Amino acid sequence: MAGKAKWRDDGMTADVLREQLPKVGDKLYKVMETGRSFGLGNVKRAKCRVTYVNADHLWYEVEFPSGIRQGYKLL
Repeated sequence: MAGKAKWRDDGMTADVLREQLPKVGDKLYKVMETGRSFGLGNVKRAKCRVTYVNADHLWYEVEFPSGIRQGYKLL
């Protein structure tokens, strides 16, 4: 990325956030969003694998064992 790093309100630059992105193939535990807004007290994290990382826009995609893929953004 060329030019000066942009600063966020909390003092973190995009470059610092990029270092926190997982790598393709990493295994994580994430909450799979189902679109339901009720029953949030029973939310459990499920094992998943990172399948894609978009460092420019600070997001990554994971795949759960069921085959469902979801994206997560670092904010």
